[in-house]
Amino acid sequence: MWWKLLLGLVSALIIAFLMLLSRVNITPGILAHSMFGQGQQTPSEQTLQGRLQLPEGFSVGLYAANVQNARFIEFTESGDLLVAQPRESKISLLRRDADGDGRADGRKVLMDGLVRPHSIDFFGGY
Repeated sequence: MWWKLLLGLVSALIIAFLMLLSRVNITPGILAHSMFGQGQQTPSEQTLQGRLQLPEGFSVGLYAANVQNARFIEFTESGDLLVAQPRESKISLLRRDADGDGRADGRKVLMDGLVRPHSIDFFGGY
């Protein structure tokens, strides 16, 4: 008899959770994709240009291609760009554009084997 009560309680919690998600426009598919999805390829420059509406005199360019599942970015004091990639379990460093061509001058994996890194911050200049 107790298992029926437990099953009913778990079912009610799941239904309430799904209803809450639907009120904030999050479908179960979006939730599942955010937790387990593989992400998408980096869009091409042409795709970006077609999607973005920019004020006159502004432009958009691709700084670094194939940075898989980039989620959080932070610039260092020297102008390098740190990129957290939760689904890749790493944080990458994109070297600043020292030669002025509009693209990163190199990249390296700064930290690997992390458990879905979701933020980047500095302490004491590091």
